[in-house]
Order: sequence, then C-alpha cells, then structure tokens
Amino acid sequence: MKSASTEHLIVICQSTGDRNAFNELFTRHDQALKAFLYHRLDCQNIDDIVQETFVKAFLKIKQFDGKSKFSTWLYRIAFNEFLQLKRKASIFTRLKEKWQSDSDRTLTSNDNSTVYIDAQREINRLSTIQQKVFIYAELYEHSHTEISELLDIPLGSVKTYLKQARDQIKVQDDV
Repeated sequence: MKSASTEHLIVICQSTGDRNAFNELFTRHDQALKAFLYHRLDCQNIDDIVQETFVKAFLKIKQFDGKSKFSTWLYRIAFNEFLQLKRKASIFTRLKEKWQSDSDRTLTSNDNSTVYIDAQREINRLSTIQQKVFIYAELYEHSHTEISELLDIPLGSVKTYLKQARDQIKVQDDV
C-alpha cells in the first residue's frame, strides 16, 4: 500500500472500504492536516478534530468526486468539524455566562458537568416540541428546513418554536 498513489488508495477505499488503504491515506495526510488546523484555527482540540475528520472522511469516502485534491476535501471536512465543535460549545458557554451573571444563581464548580446539568434543567422546562426543535438546531446544527422535515412540521412553526425556546432559556448571542 505504501507505494500506491493517493488516487489509487482513494479508489480502493471507495470500491472496497479497505481500512488498510484508508490508514495509509491517514498516515500521509495526518501531519499536514494538523499543520493546517494549527496555523488557521485558534483551537486546543486539534487532535480531536483530526480524529473526527478522518472518521467522517472514511464514512463519506464514496462522496469524494476527485474534482479537488484529496487534501482540500479533508481540510473542508476538518474546518466543518471545527465549526461544529465551536457551535456545540457556544450554546453551553452562553448558558454558563448567563448563569454566572445571575446574581442569585452561580455555578458551584468549574466542572463542565455542572454546566450540562444546568443546561438539561433549562431544556427540560421547554415543551416537548420546543425541546426537539432547540436540540436539533443548537446541538445538531440542523437547518430550519431539515428540522421541518425531521419533525414533519411547517417551516414557520420550526422558527416559532425555536424563538420561543431561546426566549424561555434566554440564550441570545449577545448574552
């Protein structure tokens, strides 16, 4: 496998799902991907992003169409993983900031588990449909259209439920 070209390894992965071929691709692109992330992103979770990138790439290798370089495709996946990680963290960061700013309510620990427990309490206060819409939007980053299709409700209702949930939890970008 070491003597095979990148293009040949991709074809092997796409046609057979051969893990050895993919591991060789991983080995060839691991350091370059880490360097790309390190120089472009202010993130401490580069190893996690790289790992998630290669998992996604392996699962979606058949979607690689060869119109761009394989490394470019990997960089796009990595950047999307970074954005997803940032979005997921931001909802809990905003909740934590909200709770820390409340004079009658402070977190008793810097441990993130407290934030998740408090977030769960806030989410549990929502109606079932608001919970579903909020979680699909904030945690899974589904678009309003995707949520509408997943829950089989009108697009306008998705927007309404999401606004209601955000207002009830009081999680706004300006908090």
